[in-house]
Amino acid sequence: WQPTLEAEKANQKQYIAEASFLKGWAQFQLTQLWGRVPIRSDFGSSQNIALGRGTVADGWAAVERDLGKAATDLPLTYPAAGQGRATR
Repeated sequence: WQPTLEAEKANQKQYIAEASFLKGWAQFQLTQLWGRVPIRSDFGSSQNIALGRGTVADGWAAVERDLGKAATDLPLTYPAAGQGRATR
């Protein structure tokens, strides 16, 4: 994703961190509910859509990777207008 508006450019790291948080949260839910689920780390191509199931350890590693990546660029707090957004 390449931002085009100045506001998007200023907040690009934050938006990517929020997306990483949501990906990590979703992976957490999937792994907790079903254990062995497909782990997809490359979204640049639709060539590899038939993935096999990963191990439970791979699922938890993906959760840690995504949430750790998100934590580096998420703010500690938001103003009242940003209530409900992901923070560290």
